[in-house]
Amino acid sequence: MLSSKEFTLSYNGGYKARYQIPAKTLSLYKLDGKEGNDMNKLSKQCFVMIMIAGLSMTVLSGCDDLAASALSNVSVTVTSQDSSYELKFPQSADQPAADTDNNRDDDKKEAGGFDEIENLSEEELNVLLNRSDLEGLGEIDGTIYITGHKSPDSDTVCGSIACAELLKQLGYDAQAVIIGDINKESAYILKEAGVDAPERLRDESGKNMIIVDHSEYSHDLESLKDANVLGIIDHHGIGSLTTGNQVIYDARPLGSTNTVIWIRYRNYGVEPDRKMATLMLGGILSDTNNLKTNVTFADRAAVSILSKTAGIDDVEAFYDGMHKEFLSHEGMTDEEIFFSDYKEYEAGNTKYCIACVNCYDEDEVRELAERMSKIMPATLKETGMDMAFTQVSVVNDKLNVCYLVYAGDGAKETVAEALADRHPEEKGNVYVLRPGISRKTVLVPALTEVLNAYPKE
Repeated sequence: MLSSKEFTLSYNGGYKARYQIPAKTLSLYKLDGKEGNDMNKLSKQCFVMIMIAGLSMTVLSGCDDLAASALSNVSVTVTSQDSSYELKFPQSADQPAADTDNNRDDDKKEAGGFDEIENLSEEELNVLLNRSDLEGLGEIDGTIYITGHKSPDSDTVCGSIACAELLKQLGYDAQAVIIGDINKESAYILKEAGVDAPERLRDESGKNMIIVDHSEYSHDLESLKDANVLGIIDHHGIGSLTTGNQVIYDARPLGSTNTVIWIRYRNYGVEPDRKMATLMLGGILSDTNNLKTNVTFADRAAVSILSKTAGIDDVEAFYDGMHKEFLSHEGMTDEEIFFSDYKEYEAGNTKYCIACVNCYDEDEVRELAERMSKIMPATLKETGMDMAFTQVSVVNDKLNVCYLVYAGDGAKETVAEALADRHPEEKGNVYVLRPGISRKTVLVPALTEVLNAYPKE
């Protein structure tokens, strides 16, 4: 963890105050003296230093003439262990002369130092405003771990790594982790990006956690309930995860969590490198089926810009490579296929799960639907779920179909009512939907509505 740096601030060569400012905060506001930091933007940096160090009128009330002048004509010398520089507020043209007695005019205060905001560009102001959510978390003791759900797909894996790297760039001790085995598609994207797979985390108790791509306790380790959750970055509905602490909560109805994370890079004024751009690009293409499902302008813009940063000229070829790995079930048992993209939910006192399996063509869809139907009753006993559903689908330029397999008491009736307006074709214990449906935006909301309407006693 980066340590704090001690600064001595001297007002007009007289009144002095000593502050401990965390190194990550110095980096956040580019006051760490590193290469690329411009220490000559005197008025702007003076405003920033006053803001982050808490040099308000109240804090410096021990210096009457400072309060009277309302920071309108101030010279502050900032001295640390390894540097010294002077910061100034210029005399405002329309600011009244400083009143040296103890009469403190509130109007003068309002007209004073914080007028320096006007000298910030719109871009600089937006960056500082957006970074305030990190500042609001206060001092964080220990590593921040970033992870997604326990059946990690590419959106989860790539998003966790990209989010961790963003925090590192801002001076935080952050580490991406996974809580389940990654799939073949994610492994392909990591290889293309030249990034190692995150380490496996098996206990989140007492750890600082930022959760990406979900907000459900049931999608995570049981120990998440004993973790210190600092943030949720997601593109799903509001889940069961709760905390009494202030958190960063950024959930947007976009096609991919990686799109949300890419926007956060931009909002924080951080440019992703080639590796992070490749990861975020892969996550977005995966979760939107190559910009074919649940797509927004933000997703399209992210793919356009990230592909250039990643140096990927042929996005179609990149997607084809990862998609071939995604569709490959070679060497996998039926149970491994079922749990490769599996999520659990609860509504109306009913626990249910939905697995997603993707295929090349409809012949493979029919075959895998039959294979899933044979193992699903056993998975109910294994997982303790009341109902199980598997979406066996193919989505490409020529075909869009979903075979929805169900198991468990009441599952058939529940899904029939939930999807009645889509007029599915019934084939044995399978409902066929043309076009196919999204688990996130269609099936989960529909099942939740029905189960909540008829709660189990």
